[in-house]
Amino acid sequence: MKSIFYSLIFWSAIGNLSAQVIQIGMVREQNSGGKPIAGVQVNFQDAVPTNSDDRGWFRLAFRGKKAGDVIFFQEVRKQGYEVVNEKELQIMQISSNDSLGNDIILAKAGKLDAARKEYYDISDKALTAGFKKEEKALQEKLEKSLISAAEYDKQYAALFDQYREQQKKLDDLSDLFARINFGDRQPKRKK
Repeated sequence: MKSIFYSLIFWSAIGNLSAQVIQIGMVREQNSGGKPIAGVQVNFQDAVPTNSDDRGWFRLAFRGKKAGDVIFFQEVRKQGYEVVNEKELQIMQISSNDSLGNDIILAKAGKLDAARKEYYDISDKALTAGFKKEEKALQEKLEKSLISAAEYDKQYAALFDQYREQQKKLDDLSDLFARINFGDRQPKRKK
């Protein structure tokens, strides 16, 4: 009787170890209208590494996982490309419908840095122009004696502090804008 019991436990454990959950995903190029990328190596913890096919599709086989379990992104590799949406891939859950949930978005190497710089420059110019405009308005109030020198100093200090705080946020905002995948955006339809 004990041997049958241990045999059942053994085979049950083997069955659980060999059970696989499949998650299907896609690798696409950023801002390309959904262009798939073939030959991308995709690695998630507890899954057999796989490569995307000619249509950008890949299948991850997770052992011992079930719907709702957390999965962890490890890396995506393709010569000449970098991951755009790594933050969204870091921690995900196994879905009940075999879909990974987030496509993997890649950009050609260097494009993210170029976009970051472009967005930073545009934002910095707009921020500086806004600061100069407010500064000029304050100076005009002082010249027209609408405010005292002490009030001018107080308002200028507040304006300058606000300007510096906004400048500190430019790096993060530039990175955020650089990672937007405009290829997924659909134009609004006219009614």
